[in-house]
Amino acid sequence: MRIEPTEEQLARACYLRGESWLFDDQIAHEVGIDGNTLRAALKRGMQHNADAVYAEFARNYIVASNQVESHALLLIQQGGKDWQRAAWWLERWAPRR
Repeated sequence: MRIEPTEEQLARACYLRGESWLFDDQIAHEVGIDGNTLRAALKRGMQHNADAVYAEFARNYIVASNQVESHALLLIQQGGKDWQRAAWWLERWAPRR
């Protein structure tokens, strides 16, 4: 039986996605859900007829993901002290790009 995440858990996951370099399974663990549950909620929110809570979660999570990825790219371009950490993270976050 799958336990549905609460709205608070989904909101916290979005916050962590945008404010940290944690990966999805780490974020799920931090908010008290399984990584598969997080991914299922994201998939559910991207469906055409998604429930409003899940649709909002998916939008916010994707926006937060894009923001953290853009921030990592900016750190690399600027060549500051964290550029290697950002490069390492991006290699694991999006290995096919």
